[in-house]
Amino acid sequence: MTKHGDQEESAGQGLRSRKQARLRGELEAAAFTLFQANGYEDTTVEEIAAAVEVSPRTFFRYFGSKEDVLFGYEEGQISELRRMLRECPSAATDLVALKQVLLNFASYLAEEHQPLLTRAALVAQDARLVDRSLRVLRSWELTLADELAVQAGMDAPDLATRVRAASTMSALNVAVRVWLAEGGQGALVTVAERALEVATSPETPGPRRPRGRRRLAP
Repeated sequence: MTKHGDQEESAGQGLRSRKQARLRGELEAAAFTLFQANGYEDTTVEEIAAAVEVSPRTFFRYFGSKEDVLFGYEEGQISELRRMLRECPSAATDLVALKQVLLNFASYLAEEHQPLLTRAALVAQDARLVDRSLRVLRSWELTLADELAVQAGMDAPDLATRVRAASTMSALNVAVRVWLAEGGQGALVTVAERALEVATSPETPGPRRPRGRRRLAP
């Protein structure tokens, strides 16, 4: 094939990719609109497809199920977390660097402020979706542990690496939940910074007990 032909083929592939991305986005937007209007359980794949004027068969080219529409972000989040960790090779040995990576990840999550709030509200209505959401959070932790192990030259995460990944990622997860429960008010990064400080500080004070009256000795 000539160079000109290669350029035409590349341009054609780029156009197809853009069309596919646009249709995927339209299906996702239509699904969210219907979920909010009719409820997740009462919305069908047929209704989502009809809203974009495509067939259900076309829908299934992009999503395995209507549940996958809600969680279509998972792969992108994992890829972004990996990228951030690989750009910071000191994260495995420097706690300050690791905390900064997770704060950067929190900032990335907060970029989709309204979709994040909408998705959380929909997920909370269905126990199966809550379970799927927990699996997503678990995938963050496993990704973090695996990448830290690679940086440290290990074939697999050891106990210390697993604990470090679990504790810091749990802190971020709690920060996200608190932020969502408060309606996304304020900056997620600020909440995440406080949570990570609590999780990594060796001298974090516990809750104070209320002081009662001292009993006088008889």
